[in-house]
Amino acid sequence: MVARGGPGKAPKRPPPSTEKPFIVKIQDKAECTRLYKEMVFQCPYQLPTMSLAEAADIEMAEMHEREQAKATRQRDQMYEESDRWLSGDRQGAKEADDEEKKTYKDRDWDDWKDEHPWGSGNKMANVS
Repeated sequence: MVARGGPGKAPKRPPPSTEKPFIVKIQDKAECTRLYKEMVFQCPYQLPTMSLAEAADIEMAEMHEREQAKATRQRDQMYEESDRWLSGDRQGAKEADDEEKKTYKDRDWDDWKDEHPWGSGNKMANVS
């Protein structure tokens, strides 16, 4: 916006670098060849820092932890569910609750079908 005359300040430019240029003093031709080999013949990509076996071990350990957490969560949920519905004098309450949920779901579906009759979908001529 500054270029077009808008409000605000122009972004600041970073200060010039204070580092001196890299200078190498070469004593003989063998050192020059060695330096060129080090600079030119390098791997074009970053090499891995661990082996495939180490990576697989880490992945397997994480998988086992996730499976144990999932099993614990399922076991706790099962205990909570059985305690919720089958303890004390609430025998049969789960079936009644399931029937009530099914009734409400059917009512919601009927309401949706009433609001969206067949053939009233997205049509190009349906402009109102």
